[in-house]
Amino acid sequence: MTQSVKAAVIGAGVAGLLAARELQREGHRVTIFEKSDRLGGSWVYDPRVEDDPLGLDSDREIVHSSVYLSLRTNFPRHIMGFSDYPFKKIGDPRNFPGHEEVVSFLAEFAREFGLVELIRLETEVVRVEAVVDSVWVVESRTSGVSLEEVFEAVVVCNGHHTEPRVANLPAGIDRWPGKQVHSHNYRIPEPFRDQVVVMIGDGPSAHDISRDIATVAREVHLSSRSPDVEVSKLNNHNNVWQHSKIDQVYEDGTVSFQDGISIHADVIFHSTGYKYHFPFLRTNGIVSVEDNRVGPLYKHVFPPQLSPQLSFVGIPYRAILFLMMELQSTWIARVLSGKVHLPSKEEMLADVQQHYQCMEECGIPKHHTHRLHPNEVFYPRFHCIFEYLDWLAAQVGVLPVEERLREIYWQICKTIASPTGHTFRDEWVCPTQHRTIKQPWFESDPWMFWIRFWFYRMSSRGSRGHRGSRSVASVVGKEVPREIVRAVRDALARNEGDHGHNLKLTKEFLCSNPPVFLGEPKLLKADDLLEQITKILHMLRAEDEELRVVLASFQLKGDASYWWKSVRVSVGTSWGVFTEAFLAKYFPPSARERLRNQFVELH
Repeated sequence: MTQSVKAAVIGAGVAGLLAARELQREGHRVTIFEKSDRLGGSWVYDPRVEDDPLGLDSDREIVHSSVYLSLRTNFPRHIMGFSDYPFKKIGDPRNFPGHEEVVSFLAEFAREFGLVELIRLETEVVRVEAVVDSVWVVESRTSGVSLEEVFEAVVVCNGHHTEPRVANLPAGIDRWPGKQVHSHNYRIPEPFRDQVVVMIGDGPSAHDISRDIATVAREVHLSSRSPDVEVSKLNNHNNVWQHSKIDQVYEDGTVSFQDGISIHADVIFHSTGYKYHFPFLRTNGIVSVEDNRVGPLYKHVFPPQLSPQLSFVGIPYRAILFLMMELQSTWIARVLSGKVHLPSKEEMLADVQQHYQCMEECGIPKHHTHRLHPNEVFYPRFHCIFEYLDWLAAQVGVLPVEERLREIYWQICKTIASPTGHTFRDEWVCPTQHRTIKQPWFESDPWMFWIRFWFYRMSSRGSRGHRGSRSVASVVGKEVPREIVRAVRDALARNEGDHGHNLKLTKEFLCSNPPVFLGEPKLLKADDLLEQITKILHMLRAEDEELRVVLASFQLKGDASYWWKSVRVSVGTSWGVFTEAFLAKYFPPSARERLRNQFVELH
């Protein structure tokens, strides 16, 4: 039975607007709390800066925005829209628009989906606390007046680009006479005119702000702790140099780098990221932030002991963030409505601990817990961007991330790090825009319509949490399993004469309600799955081995799906090799022998 809850969403930025829309779509009653006087969250430009330029004083008046005047997106609008609401050009025609364009896009999105009336502007949340099971008190303040309200669920979407994270500098920094500032308090380059600036950081913001400041500064010296940094003057910049990590600072204003070069600097600029910060959240230590690890969080979203009533959207970084937040929001909304079920609290905690253990074994620092984009080291399961996004997609019954989005993402990542990274935004050409887009072979095929309709029927039943209020058209467009479509297409390419036969096999296989296997440690269930699917395929007289393998592997979900992804290339398309690999993993000979001995002892 579908449930409807009263939900509080904290923040009216990208994450908050997406969470509100998905919650509303599932029939939940939503209130959005927004501290500022307009929606847009971290994308809203505020010319004010804080009194403490490093942001270390806990009593300072906090300015939420970290947007500087010249800021443009790091990714093109092609991958910054939502699944059903693309980021079209509004006022800024560039592929990488400025922050004003993003806010305009979000405002139109909010109007389109009726979210504006759900937002309480200039309303700061000062306390979120669970009082009894499934009941949360949200205390808010508007114009100095406090109000306490009760909610059944709270979704935290307050962003994480407000609380500065500063670099650990050598001893003696307290006697260094220059000025220190964090990028959170950067807006325009003019305050740095004719000065020598040391910029700590190696991310996109560090490079963008360095180039911005270089238009007025005497010199800008980038400092990176990366061991692979190349010490040199940057291309196309007469006054910007790249250095290694800062080695020492001195009372006379000198800054020396580990590469042996020393300069006299006026400013040390920290472009070193931000801390996760939830000053309003009171959980008696159940959820904590330690070395920038928010935890424990199951899949970066649900605290196991407080789920599903408390959840977070937008915690991971280095990803296709808008898409990720949309998938997280859909997952949360459907879990709250009862259409998708979470594992037990014990299972979720075990999964989180396994993730932490994998990080430790791989030598990954704790502060990279929520980093998705793999860098120099191997990241464990669900730490790779597209594995995580595809996993979220599977939870809510939609297709994995489109290949074109993957291609654009990786192309941009490589371009940013290239020698021409400073001009990539204006020179970039979408790698897919000049390709001829052919109509998919199944668009006009009646059998394909039946396959799509089958998925719609299953979603309307609520099977495995896939039920939704979307139209047939939206399900048709998204929920056709890519593996099945590809297998049928390839089978047809090999034998065009069997067009109708292969489609009929696919139809009849789906109609036979084949069993699903999640990878759980139940030996007989694994054997039963293979036996039943084999019977179905034999009954249908499915001869094409690749089609047999894909249809069978599509019934592997959860951990079993991830096992199949890891061995798919080595197993290939042989049905015999597939069955051997599956049994070796989930029903090995030793287990069969053990069961046989137990049976003999009983009889």
